[in-house]
Amino acid sequence: MPIFSTVIEQDAHTQADGSRYTRELHTDHVGKQHRFEYLIRGAMDKDAIAAARAVRLEEEMPEREVDQVLAIDTAPTLNWQTGAQFLARLRERYRDATREDVARIAQWLINRLDAGDVTVTQLRNAFGLTPAQWDTLETKMRNLKSAMDGVDAAKGQ
Repeated sequence: MPIFSTVIEQDAHTQADGSRYTRELHTDHVGKQHRFEYLIRGAMDKDAIAAARAVRLEEEMPEREVDQVLAIDTAPTLNWQTGAQFLARLRERYRDATREDVARIAQWLINRLDAGDVTVTQLRNAFGLTPAQWDTLETKMRNLKSAMDGVDAAKGQ
């Protein structure tokens, strides 16, 4: 999913150290703009810097999208990856996560499963599990979800 355009602007005013205030505006395939501002000095190539940043953005956006989706307990609207790619990244997150992060991911997955946004088969395939292995993992995830629901509902007295 590409960056469609990049605009580079520089202030006409040169700073005392010879640098110039520079703005990059990268527009992605859904029209969202990504803005970066910095001082550029001497022989730095603003075009090469912007081109490299556009490549990094394209590489980083799927991971950022996973972060954004996990932060909201709703069906994802994916702009930077397919559903299968998203589930593969989510699976990696779950594998590498610790404590509360594992429980939060499990809570999100079970909520999406119960809402019908994802199927058991899709999750089983993303996790590379047999039906019996999935059943065991799903039970664990449901227990984690229940625990997180309790934490989310807790209030002081």
